Amino acid sequence: MKRNQKLFNKNITNQLQCKFTRKTQTDDVMAGVGRYSDNYFGADKNLYHKNEKLVYLTKLLAARERSLTTLCGNLLEYAKKGISFIYGKPKNWPTERSIGSQVLSKVVLESRNQSTHVDEAVANGNYNCFNFK
Repeated sequence: MKRNQKLFNKNITNQLQCKFTRKTQTDDVMAGVGRYSDNYFGADKNLYHKNEKLVYLTKLLAARERSLTTLCGNLLEYAKKGISFIYGKPKNWPTERSIGSQVLSKVVLESRNQSTHVDEAVANGNYNCFNFK
Protein backbone atom coordinates (compact mmCIF):
# COMPACT_ATOMS: atom_id res chain seq x y z
CA MET A 1 0.00 0.00 0.00
CA LYS A 2 2.79 2.38 0.82
CA ARG A 3 4.35 1.75 -2.54
CA ASN A 4 1.07 2.59 -4.31
CA GLN A 5 0.73 5.73 -2.19
CA LYS A 6 4.23 6.85 -3.14
CA LEU A 7 3.53 6.26 -6.84
CA PHE A 8 0.25 8.10 -6.53
CA ASN A 9 1.89 11.05 -4.78
CA LYS A 10 4.71 11.11 -7.31
CA ASN A 11 2.22 10.98 -10.19
CA ILE A 12 0.14 13.81 -8.71
CA THR A 13 3.26 15.88 -8.09
CA ASN A 14 4.41 15.38 -11.69
CA GLN A 15 0.99 16.33 -13.02
CA LEU A 16 0.85 19.45 -10.88
CA GLN A 17 4.35 20.44 -11.92
CA CYS A 18 3.46 19.99 -15.59
CA LYS A 19 0.28 22.00 -15.21
CA PHE A 20 2.04 24.69 -13.21
CA THR A 21 4.92 24.87 -15.70
CA ARG A 22 2.53 25.01 -18.66
CA LYS A 23 0.46 27.69 -16.94
CA THR A 24 3.54 29.73 -16.17
CA GLN A 25 4.74 29.48 -19.75
CA THR A 26 1.30 30.45 -21.02
CA ASP A 27 1.20 33.38 -18.60
CA ASP A 28 4.62 34.53 -19.77
CA VAL A 29 3.47 34.41 -23.38
CA MET A 30 0.28 36.27 -22.55
CA ALA A 31 2.23 38.84 -20.55
CA GLY A 32 4.33 39.45 -23.65
CA VAL A 33 1.20 39.78 -25.75
CA GLY A 34 -0.19 42.17 -23.17
CA ARG A 35 2.91 44.33 -23.33
CA TYR A 36 2.74 44.32 -27.13
CA SER A 37 -0.94 45.18 -27.23
CA ASP A 38 -0.41 47.87 -24.60
CA ASN A 39 2.20 49.45 -26.82
CA TYR A 40 0.08 49.00 -29.93
CA PHE A 41 -3.12 50.24 -28.35
CA GLY A 42 -1.47 52.70 -25.98
CA ALA A 43 1.26 55.24 -26.50
CA ASP A 44 2.45 54.00 -29.91
CA LYS A 45 -1.05 54.09 -31.35
CA ASN A 46 -1.62 57.58 -29.99
CA LEU A 47 1.70 58.75 -31.42
CA TYR A 48 0.87 57.24 -34.81
CA HIS A 49 -2.49 59.00 -34.96
CA LYS A 50 -1.00 62.29 -33.74
CA ASN A 51 1.61 62.10 -36.51
CA GLU A 52 -1.12 61.35 -39.07
CA LYS A 53 -3.07 64.37 -37.86
CA LEU A 54 0.08 66.53 -37.96
CA VAL A 55 0.72 65.58 -41.60
CA TYR A 56 -2.92 66.30 -42.47
CA LEU A 57 -2.89 69.69 -40.73
CA THR A 58 0.45 70.63 -42.32
CA LYS A 59 -0.96 69.90 -45.78
CA LEU A 60 -4.15 71.80 -44.93
CA LEU A 61 -2.15 74.80 -43.75
CA ALA A 62 -0.04 74.78 -46.93
CA ALA A 63 -3.18 74.60 -49.08
CA ARG A 64 -4.80 77.48 -47.22
CA GLU A 65 -1.64 79.55 -47.42
CA ARG A 66 -1.48 78.96 -51.17
CA SER A 67 -5.15 79.84 -51.67
CA LEU A 68 -4.80 82.99 -49.56
CA THR A 69 -1.71 84.02 -51.54
CA THR A 70 -3.63 83.50 -54.78
CA LEU A 71 -6.58 85.48 -53.46
CA CYS A 72 -4.31 88.36 -52.45
CA GLY A 73 -2.64 88.26 -55.87
CA ASN A 74 -6.04 88.46 -57.56
CA LEU A 75 -7.02 91.42 -55.38
CA LEU A 76 -3.79 93.21 -56.34
CA GLU A 77 -4.46 92.42 -60.00
CA TYR A 78 -7.91 94.05 -59.74
CA ALA A 79 -6.41 97.08 -57.99
CA LYS A 80 -3.78 97.44 -60.73
CA LYS A 81 -6.43 97.05 -63.47
CA GLY A 82 -8.64 99.67 -61.80
CA ILE A 83 -5.81 102.19 -61.42
CA SER A 84 -4.68 101.50 -65.01
CA PHE A 85 -8.25 101.93 -66.26
CA ILE A 86 -8.55 105.35 -64.60
CA TYR A 87 -5.00 106.74 -65.03
CA GLY A 88 -3.51 104.73 -67.89
CA LYS A 89 0.21 103.96 -67.78
CA PRO A 90 1.98 103.58 -64.41
CA LYS A 91 3.92 106.85 -64.90
CA ASN A 92 0.56 108.72 -64.81
CA TRP A 93 -0.59 107.08 -61.57
CA PRO A 94 -1.16 109.34 -58.53
CA THR A 95 1.64 109.72 -56.00
CA GLU A 96 -0.17 111.42 -53.10
CA ARG A 97 -0.79 108.44 -50.81
CA SER A 98 2.11 106.64 -49.15
CA ILE A 99 2.66 103.46 -47.20
CA GLY A 100 5.73 104.13 -45.12
CA SER A 101 8.25 105.59 -47.56
CA GLN A 102 6.62 104.07 -50.68
CA VAL A 103 3.84 105.46 -52.83
CA LEU A 104 0.64 103.36 -52.71
CA SER A 105 0.40 103.01 -56.49
CA LYS A 106 3.98 101.73 -56.66
CA VAL A 107 3.29 99.24 -53.84
CA VAL A 108 0.22 97.98 -55.72
CA LEU A 109 2.13 97.65 -58.99
CA GLU A 110 5.23 95.99 -57.49
CA SER A 111 3.31 93.63 -55.22
CA ARG A 112 1.03 92.65 -58.12
CA ASN A 113 4.10 91.90 -60.25
CA GLN A 114 5.62 89.96 -57.36
CA SER A 115 2.51 87.85 -56.81
CA THR A 116 2.12 87.19 -60.53
CA HIS A 117 5.70 86.06 -61.06
CA VAL A 118 6.50 84.53 -57.66
CA ASP A 119 6.53 80.97 -59.04
CA GLU A 120 9.11 81.93 -61.68
CA ALA A 121 11.25 83.74 -59.09
CA VAL A 122 11.21 80.81 -56.67
CA ALA A 123 12.09 78.38 -59.48
CA ASN A 124 14.99 80.60 -60.62
CA GLY A 125 16.21 81.18 -57.07
CA ASN A 126 16.09 85.01 -57.19
CA TYR A 127 13.14 85.65 -54.89
CA ASN A 128 13.50 89.12 -53.31
CA CYS A 129 10.39 90.53 -51.71
CA PHE A 130 9.87 94.24 -52.38
CA ASN A 131 13.39 95.03 -53.46
CA PHE A 132 12.64 98.62 -54.57
CA LYS A 133 15.28 100.71 -56.29
